[in-house]
Amino acid sequence: MHGTSLAGVLVGLLLIGTPVWAGKMRFFQHHQPVHYEKAELRNTVLVNDGSIRLGRTIKLLATLDAAHVWSMLEDKDGQLVIATGNEGKLWRLDAQGRPHLLYQAEDPQIFSLALTPEGHILAGTGPNGLVLEITPEGKGRVLAKTGESYVWSLLYDRGQDVIYAGTGPRGKILRISRNGQVDTFYTTRQEHVQALALSQGRLYAATAKRGLVYQFDLKNHQAQVLFEAPHNDLRALLLVGDVIWVGTAVPLGKAGTGTASGASPAGVKENALYVIQPDGAVREVFRDRAMIFALASLNPQSLVVATAGQGQVFELDLQQQLRWELVRLEYPQVTALCRRREGSLVFACSEPGRLYLVDQGHVREGRLISEVLDARQLSRFRRVSWTATLPKGTRISLALRTGNTTIPDDTWTAWSPEITEPEQPLPELAPGRFVQYRLTLVTDLPHLTPVVHRLVLGYQHVNLAPDLTSVEVPDIENPPAEATKNEAARRWRFKWTASDPNEDSLVFDLYFRKEGWHHWVELARELEKPELEWDASTVPSGIYRLKVVASDRKDNSESEARSVERISAPFVVDNQPPQVFLRLDKWDGDYAMVDVQGLDAWTRLSQASYSLDGGKWQPLFPTDGVFDSRQEAFRLRLGPLPRGTHVLVVRIYDAAGNVGANDLVFEK
Repeated sequence: MHGTSLAGVLVGLLLIGTPVWAGKMRFFQHHQPVHYEKAELRNTVLVNDGSIRLGRTIKLLATLDAAHVWSMLEDKDGQLVIATGNEGKLWRLDAQGRPHLLYQAEDPQIFSLALTPEGHILAGTGPNGLVLEITPEGKGRVLAKTGESYVWSLLYDRGQDVIYAGTGPRGKILRISRNGQVDTFYTTRQEHVQALALSQGRLYAATAKRGLVYQFDLKNHQAQVLFEAPHNDLRALLLVGDVIWVGTAVPLGKAGTGTASGASPAGVKENALYVIQPDGAVREVFRDRAMIFALASLNPQSLVVATAGQGQVFELDLQQQLRWELVRLEYPQVTALCRRREGSLVFACSEPGRLYLVDQGHVREGRLISEVLDARQLSRFRRVSWTATLPKGTRISLALRTGNTTIPDDTWTAWSPEITEPEQPLPELAPGRFVQYRLTLVTDLPHLTPVVHRLVLGYQHVNLAPDLTSVEVPDIENPPAEATKNEAARRWRFKWTASDPNEDSLVFDLYFRKEGWHHWVELARELEKPELEWDASTVPSGIYRLKVVASDRKDNSESEARSVERISAPFVVDNQPPQVFLRLDKWDGDYAMVDVQGLDAWTRLSQASYSLDGGKWQPLFPTDGVFDSRQEAFRLRLGPLPRGTHVLVVRIYDAAGNVGANDLVFEK
């Protein structure tokens, strides 16, 4: 299982016992950042490609008596010097990491730091725009009064033995000699020059107002704009070899502390990190709502980004173009970074001022605890697998727990034993609707980390029986409006409503039984649609019931399949015509008075008509004026009639479409 190539680990589950489980396997698949949004990461980090790896070793280094930390550097003795506000204090950490007050300025803010060859510390202040020079012993003096309000950035040029200062709010870059003489090197026509960098005789500056990155050739004093960002505030600037990195710091929603510019331009919804190549090509590396306050290089392949908003520090793998959250603090602003000569990284947060140490190595062990995963109903978790890169000396294990509450409590199972090897049976877990997994990553070599690329958890629902919520049978006395009488009587449509809680495919078996019969008769089998058309003329008249049996046997083995049945309300099959009785009651002059009786065994009578002596059919209505029962009385007054033989024919329909007729021959 060990090796630097991609290794897949598949762990199966022994299929154990009761209850009955549905045949369809379902899966939780986690391989994208969105899948871990609610996961708890302990010494592990989530990479933007969806993988999980061990985090760096991070520890609290010091707590400072200061609200803000603006800048840090390492002095000639390897001790950390920290510039803070709101009391203008300059701190130094001793070899044991204990902070000592080195100097306190008259200005409340010390924004920037630089170091001279002899080990003196240069500090830029606000709001009086001073450049201070402080000895290692803590003795300070005002080296220069810039005439500006803020000295946002300082840079010492060894080649020319001068100091460059980025200032605001008039966007000037000042050149300051070692004796304190101040000259304007360049007026950017921006509001603030917030970061400076120097490499191979070129000076670089990041500004706020239009978000410009400048390049200055120090030999001929030529200025060039390398990049205009869509953001109005560039705060972080870093040179890595001949590549320039620049980060934006536009406050989005809430104003950011220490940002020189105002609100974001219209349409800007996120801050961004850009890389400027030696040929001038600019590429956006990533976006985030947090303001980017500082950048540092952890090693030639790794960049660290400090942000304000949620106290996040990101690490970027420049070679593989990957990004992950190195740490997220309870304090919202990470304002400064310092890469120490021995390889570690220190980052500082504000409100309150705290320093944290990031080692180059990974932590030995880290864990990820997933969010509570909802299987929607009682389930058994049968299989877990993952795909991982496991360098030699690293390993992965996984544990599970189940329960039936949305928040794990003492009713949940304990964590299962760790699953560590391929083909290892999954420990037997109590069935539950909810499940969590705990992923553990371990390394014996700090420079290596296991990487989990994909995790799949398979489960099966308890096989619940299907639901049959209704069975609709025809009412022959009230057929659909669009159906003819004959169609209503002969071609019946049964419909029913069924569903399966396991989302299994259903098949239906139908049976019918006449009142008085002892057994059901099979009508249809293996139907896939919840409906059936039936020719009712194929059975004798009477009162019937329909039984529908729904089964999930298509998706389950014979021993595990479940079914449910439902019996319909009684319905009438009527294939017999009404009986018609005629009687000549009396003569009223030239008029014959005839009594008619209609009678049906099963359904109400629906209409009647008569014909006299072969004439046209004439409508006939009951004596009470409405067809509303299986027996109706009619009375005809026929005439005036001539002498001779007469023939009367009466036909009567029932609601099932059957028609009965009779005739009466009489003399006058």
